[in-house]
Amino acid sequence: MSETEKAIYRLVLHPQDANCIPESTEIVRLALQAAEFIGEIYLETSVEDKSGNAAQDFLVGERFLQLLTFMGCSPNINLEPQHQGDHDFCHIRMSPLLAQPQFRSHERDVFARCPECGRRDTDWRARLEDWQVDSSQTNYQCPHCHQSMLLYDLRWRQQAGFARFFIDVFSIFPQEAIPTDNLLGVLNKTCAQPWNYFFTNR
Repeated sequence: MSETEKAIYRLVLHPQDANCIPESTEIVRLALQAAEFIGEIYLETSVEDKSGNAAQDFLVGERFLQLLTFMGCSPNINLEPQHQGDHDFCHIRMSPLLAQPQFRSHERDVFARCPECGRRDTDWRARLEDWQVDSSQTNYQCPHCHQSMLLYDLRWRQQAGFARFFIDVFSIFPQEAIPTDNLLGVLNKTCAQPWNYFFTNR
């Protein structure tokens, strides 16, 4: 399996409101560089997303380790690439601003839950497929409590999310590290909107 095909775990930060985007990616970049969460751009991994829009990859900043809370006693993480073309090390990718919300999730063991009654919807993939065909189909009704809401309101236990802007922190396993209040505060202030996070391997 090639480096580009290998599944790489990551922590993904995004605005809590699926339709919210910052004024520009530049504003977010400047805020995260001022907070020293991100450092210099990592030119070797300049990438485009599936839409052909440019994403930006950055090396970690001086306070990266202070702006994440690592849950283990001694996390084993690489902060620099080990070889040319290496993607499996801690670095940060900022997506472009997307025209409409995208859904991202972990590859397996993903369950949608109603935020009102907390029960699982076993048919969530079919509802998601309908939305992917027609993005205007955002209305959702829980099959258990029959509460009406938006599809974006479903709870994923930090394994999925909808957004128009994502910040990926590569080489972070699920629950290995979570953003501190300080980091979320920087993002909240920059976008005037609460932020959330989840873990994925793609």
